[in-house]
Order: sequence, then C-alpha cells, then structure tokens
Amino acid sequence: MKKELLIFLSALALILLSANLILAEEEKRGQFFIEMEDWYVKASNVDYEISTIQTGESSSNLSIPSSYGDSARYRLGWDFKNDLGAIEFIFWNHDNRDRIKRTDAGNFAFTQNLSPAPFAGVYDDGMADGVFSESKFVVRSLSLLFSRGLVNGERVKADWGIGVRKISHKHTFNTTYYFLTPKFSHQFIEPNFSHLIPLNDTLREVSSLEARGLETKASIFFPMMRRVSIGSDIAISYLIGRSRSEYVSKNHYYATSVGNYLDPKVEGLSFSEFDQQLTFTTAAKGREKDSAILITEADLKIIWNVWKTVNLTFGYALALWNGSMLRQDVNVADSSPESWDYLDVSQYSRAVRDDIVFQGLYMTVSYRY
Repeated sequence: MKKELLIFLSALALILLSANLILAEEEKRGQFFIEMEDWYVKASNVDYEISTIQTGESSSNLSIPSSYGDSARYRLGWDFKNDLGAIEFIFWNHDNRDRIKRTDAGNFAFTQNLSPAPFAGVYDDGMADGVFSESKFVVRSLSLLFSRGLVNGERVKADWGIGVRKISHKHTFNTTYYFLTPKFSHQFIEPNFSHLIPLNDTLREVSSLEARGLETKASIFFPMMRRVSIGSDIAISYLIGRSRSEYVSKNHYYATSVGNYLDPKVEGLSFSEFDQQLTFTTAAKGREKDSAILITEADLKIIWNVWKTVNLTFGYALALWNGSMLRQDVNVADSSPESWDYLDVSQYSRAVRDDIVFQGLYMTVSYRY
C-alpha cells in the first residue's frame, strides 16, 4: 500500500502545481459535500449449477439464481476554494443472499452435480430427492480520490481524478442434498431402525479476495435545463491482491459395526444388516493465488438540483471486476480414496478464475455546505 500511496501523493502534487493559482477578484469558498446512494444491484456470474433434474427422457438444469438487492454507497469530501480540486472518500457495502429449494419426495430425480462420486446419494448413485442451496456474497470497497475540474463551460463540464482503492469480497456457497423417503429392497425404513434414516450429503465452498491499488476516474456533465443535467462517470482500477478458495464435501454410507461397507442397492438386504452410517469427506485444501484485478466501472445519470445545495440523482451503473472470483474445479475421476473416511483432491482440482459483473439502477441524495 505504501507504493500506491506514494504514487497518489506524487500525482496530487503535480495536479496542484499545474493548477491556476491566480486568484479571482472574488475568492471562492471551499465546500463540504456528502452523498448517500442506494444501488439496486445484481452480481452476475456468481451462480452455480447445483443439479440436473431427470424427468423421464428429458432433463433440465437447476441453478441457484443471483438476485437484485439493495446496497449502500457513501461519498464524503471537501471542495477546495478557488477551484483547486476536491478530495473524497467513497465507501461501498454490498451484502446479498440467495436461496433455492426443490423437493420431490421418493422420486430421486436430482443429480448431485457438486458432490464428488464416492458415496454420493443414499444409494451411492449420485441421486437425491431434494436439494437446498444458499449463496452469500459480501463486498467492501473503499477509495480515496483527488479530483480537479478540466472543463467548466455553459454547455459541458468535466473533471478527472486519481487515487487509491482497497476492495474485499467473500462468496460462501452451501448445498444440501436430501434423502426424504428412501427405500431398501422396496421397504421404507421402519421406526425401530430410525438410526438408519439417511444423513444428508452436504458441501461448502468459500471464495474470497483482498486487493489494493490505484484508481482513476473521469466525469462529464451536460446542463440541459436550469436545474437538470445529464452525466456519465467512468472509473478504472488496477489492484494487486490475493485470492483464496476452499472446498469441503461430506457424503455418507452404510456399514456394519466393524466398518465394512454395505451397498444399499443390493436386493434382499435386511435392515438388521445396516448397523451404522459413516461420513466420507472430500476436501480441496485452501488455495491462494496472487491476483492482478482490473475493475472498469461506468454509469449514466440524470441530476436534478432540488434545492440550492441539494441534488437528487437517478442512474444506471455497470461494473466489471476481471478475474476477481477464484473457484475450485474439483475432479475425482483420476483419484482414489486414501481411506474410508477422507479424500484430499487438492492435486486433482484446479483453481478457476471468473469475472464478476455488477449492474443495476441507483438513486443518490447529495448535500453541499
């Protein structure tokens, strides 16, 4: 961060040196400003395909959707007198959660797409009769910028800025595959064998990122009427940081009291032969990668001067975070269990980097004093 801060301060010094320091006859005062924004935003490309639903000869994919949600953005700063520029802090906080649940009791039509092959499904065939998924996505962004006007005409106004930025995000994904009404040898589990009611298979994947670097921004405005303008912003950030990801899946299987595996698909097995359920864990240990992140953001907006020092803004914003999501692509095809309870697939999985796209409408209230 010291390097980025040094570059920022050097650029700030150059801007101030290039400023027109000849004071006007009537000196302009500095102004404090604050903005509060509600961005109704959706994060794209963070969804997972959790299952394929088998219905006869046809099938359909089931994915957890990424929905729109409110997120807050705050801007606080000071306009220096005599049009020397402005310094501002920008903080963005986004916290969104999505859920999906599908069940079809007794009809094992849901494939366990995200569970590894060993012992997935109550019949060890990778099928379930219900699924539940939850996705939680948290983003934090903090910027410190210095900006200065470039054009201040009657028909067009423009400014640009440079500064430092720090971001972090964490995506937590949990899925449960249900076994609601299993049967063995065409018999439902009897009450006195309740300890054999199948345990659900589960998995959890976490992806996170922390990065910091430089940001530059340009804005342009076109006054349309006495109190109304249209404008656009574009910002580009180049950040360096570390991405992390981890994956854990837990499947279950039936065994005898001495731990011997029993295949539940075998015809003629009686309930008395099933003594216990054991857990088989598949894990890809936490991966870390150095990441260079390029963020491009743009918006289009209408600014309404409601009162002398109060503005109301309506706009549409789009942000592309290149390579900011790190996922585990787990592959167990070439692996074999090291034991009857654990499989480390770190060497058989690969880290896949994805982009994230944020988009949505926003409304901003700003005040100057």
